[in-house]
Amino acid sequence: MSFRQSIEQRMKHLMVVLTGLMLMLGSCQEETVLVDDEAVGQEARQAIGFDQTFIDHAFATRAGAPVALSDYATTMGVWGWRSDAEVTDQPQFIDQLVTYNTTAAKWQYSPLRYWERNSIYRFYAYAPHQTETNATVTIDAATGHIAISDVTLAGTNLQDPSTTAQQYVFSTVALGDIDWMIARAGKTNLPGRFGQTVDFTMQHILSKLNVAVRINDVLAADAGLTAVTVDSLLIRPFIAQGDFAQVLDHTPDATLASDRTAGEWTLTAAPSLTLRSAQNVSVTRTLLYIMESLVLPQDIDLQTVKLCYTLTFSDGRTERYTYQMPLTDAFGPTTEAGGQFLSGYSYTLNFVIGPDVIAFDSGVDGWTNSIDVTKQVP
Repeated sequence: MSFRQSIEQRMKHLMVVLTGLMLMLGSCQEETVLVDDEAVGQEARQAIGFDQTFIDHAFATRAGAPVALSDYATTMGVWGWRSDAEVTDQPQFIDQLVTYNTTAAKWQYSPLRYWERNSIYRFYAYAPHQTETNATVTIDAATGHIAISDVTLAGTNLQDPSTTAQQYVFSTVALGDIDWMIARAGKTNLPGRFGQTVDFTMQHILSKLNVAVRINDVLAADAGLTAVTVDSLLIRPFIAQGDFAQVLDHTPDATLASDRTAGEWTLTAAPSLTLRSAQNVSVTRTLLYIMESLVLPQDIDLQTVKLCYTLTFSDGRTERYTYQMPLTDAFGPTTEAGGQFLSGYSYTLNFVIGPDVIAFDSGVDGWTNSIDVTKQVP
């Protein structure tokens, strides 16, 4: 073999070795990319989110649009458990504070928890979070039933100043009474998967009482009458304190005898409270709401309504009237209310002031479907 042939053979051998090394390096590089992809996948796991939470129903209400929880409360408490082939009911959230971020328009919490594949979850919620109140909230981990103790109301009137539109979406005021809500059925048997958020449907567990006033057409047509003023309206006494223990998993139905009770509430005998309307309010033929107050679900066999109003005439004369009636005249045993105020229902009493007879009309609804009572006032 010549020297030249020996060099060519060595060069071919070197090329084979280099080609093999390049193939090996390419294989190692491919494996590294796969490992990196897996690492990126772990970092991209989806956090458990609590968005799209609504009041009563996640569809259009009487106002024509869903009622968001953020219209009523800016915090909620969440419990959650996870189960898979190896663990059963492993706690994921223990009364987790979840806060509504108005800037981002979403519910947020920290630290984040992440969905696990091949797992089943169940979640329960209430609002607002107990850290905003003087009450204590607990849960039965087995049933998901929520209990709230030491609920106390002050009789806050949320229609002061008055407005012509009833507040189907509850309007809170500074230092107002707490509008307690729970997600009765929670969210159960949710599979763990990427991208899923938990949407609760909250229900009110208190009752709400609204009062509106207007004058009838006869008074409105009286040229000698210059003003009709509601001086005051009082409704009392209501029990102001009690404890709630969830029994029902579904939305209470006032048409069912089994739900026409305040059985989830245990009330104390004292203290009592008086509901007070806006005072010295001028009224016209348009219904003007002068009271919107929360009350504990309870029997209404002792409460009395007292309405004081003044007629002012063009010659300077004034006539002052006082009208009283038992609350059961509006919401008694023979009415749809059945002599009780029930959880999650809104009760409306409309007074119509006239020259002869006081008329009233009343109604109750599921906070979005109202029962109204109208009462004619002389």
